[in-house]
Amino acid sequence: MNRSIFSKIFSGYVLIVLALSVLILICTFSVIRNYSLERQRIYLENFATALKFKVLPYIDSEQYSQLQRFAKEFGNETQTRITVTDSEGVVLADTAADPGQMERHDNRAEIRAALNGQVGSTLRYSSTLQQKMLYVAYPVSSGGRNNYSVIRVSRYVSDINFLLSRVKGDIVRVSLGVILFALLISWVFSRYLVRPAGVLSEAAGRVAQGDFDVQVYLKNRDEFHELARSFNFMTKKIKELFAEVDLRTQELRSILSAIHEGLAVIDSEDRIVFYNQRFCEVSGYRAGQHTHYWEFLRVPEFAAAVRTVREGGGHANADIDLEGREYLCSISALRAEAEMVVTFHDISELRSVERMKKNFILNVSHELRTPLTAIKGFLETVTEEARGEQRRYLEIVNTHTDRLINIVQDLLVLVEVEDASAHSDFRPVDIGGVVKNVLPVFEPRIKEKNLACEVTVEDPLPRIEGDTFKLEQLVVNLLDNAIKYTECGQVAVHVRAGEQTVVLEVKDTGIGIESGQQTKIFERFYVVDKSRSKKHGGTGLGLAIVKHIVLLHNGTIRIDSIPGKGSRFTIEFPYRA
Repeated sequence: MNRSIFSKIFSGYVLIVLALSVLILICTFSVIRNYSLERQRIYLENFATALKFKVLPYIDSEQYSQLQRFAKEFGNETQTRITVTDSEGVVLADTAADPGQMERHDNRAEIRAALNGQVGSTLRYSSTLQQKMLYVAYPVSSGGRNNYSVIRVSRYVSDINFLLSRVKGDIVRVSLGVILFALLISWVFSRYLVRPAGVLSEAAGRVAQGDFDVQVYLKNRDEFHELARSFNFMTKKIKELFAEVDLRTQELRSILSAIHEGLAVIDSEDRIVFYNQRFCEVSGYRAGQHTHYWEFLRVPEFAAAVRTVREGGGHANADIDLEGREYLCSISALRAEAEMVVTFHDISELRSVERMKKNFILNVSHELRTPLTAIKGFLETVTEEARGEQRRYLEIVNTHTDRLINIVQDLLVLVEVEDASAHSDFRPVDIGGVVKNVLPVFEPRIKEKNLACEVTVEDPLPRIEGDTFKLEQLVVNLLDNAIKYTECGQVAVHVRAGEQTVVLEVKDTGIGIESGQQTKIFERFYVVDKSRSKKHGGTGLGLAIVKHIVLLHNGTIRIDSIPGKGSRFTIEFPYRA
């Protein structure tokens, strides 16, 4: 059970008051007792000094029986025990006992001191009376003799203790009154001290419940007053911050509601913790369920993308089909927490347009290929019989016909590599073997342009999963470009193993590519040198085909080029160890 601040402070005051009271009582009793004993000793010393004038005549005249009678009568009257000894410690008279029956007292400490001419005092137990007594021994002599007789007077300590007990009672009663008064003051002071803390605690509780209008005003001009001012300032700032947060939240909700894409946040336990209305419409999630995503969204591609982000972080995409609509699902990990943001973008119309475009290209390409082939055949026949200027015109037409045929063929290839179903033909492929198979096709062109050719293939080389025919198309297009745009120097092909990748590099010493054009060369129908491309029948689709083949194999491609010094294409294909 938690103790309040008041109980802690008041308990501390109680312990301090009680400890000090007990200590004061003990010290007081000790001081009073010592003072009483000292007063009694002085009294007995003065009493013995006055008594010697009455005792000395009996000692000088050796009237010991009269001395005994005097000691007995006078001691009883004064309630003081009187003992008289000679210079050898032999008891001559005693108030409480028969001197003849008493032993010598020269071994008593107070007697020894008196025999040496000094006043001796001792507090000890009396073997004769069986009680504790205070003794004072006073030396007496007559006629200038050095031999001292001793007058010893004593009183019972019990009499002194009786007086002390009465004093103790009065002291205890006064002390109890002082303690009660001190405790009352402590209680009042403790309440006064903790009252501001209680007010602040109550105010803090109201703030915790959402009441930000609470204010604390204290009359105390101390630290609590400053704390109250800080508390009031804090509640004001909290109110402003919450108002701003509410405003931002409302704005965010309005924005999310207006977003056409479905959006949701998945926590570390795969539960939906945040969503917009569009997400409910897309996925079938019922608002307020707080269920796991796999309870209503049973799509393997989506679950695989979630696992990918969960295991490796970062970002993942997945194309999924929901209720006959196609969606691009984008999943990103949040850095601060183990949560993921999911967005659903409806790409049904885009996919439909892409399919229409592919079908159009396929249909047009197929429709064009037959008449172009026929035109090509007739042109070749007519060209053989033509002469002079007519023959030159026919050769120009024949060149452009060849270019049209190449464009149609490249369009068909491009449509094919863009088709995701091409993965069905994947099998282990040796990239080095592909390069070696393709290279003989270009040897005549290389010799014709008098170019050096350098080929290095690392052995052994890991195999990748891929389509052999499409990989051959990739190498053909890269080598074709390298030879086409290189007039002197060399063309080099290197194949080596990297970290979990197989690296293919194709380098040339050709015209190079400006930095501003390097991001555009993979676009369809984009050519760096249009005059050279037309001269050699280029279609502007070769590098676009290369890019799609690389993406089809989950690879990456980059270019490093310096105008006038050549280009280097670097492709990395991942492989499974």
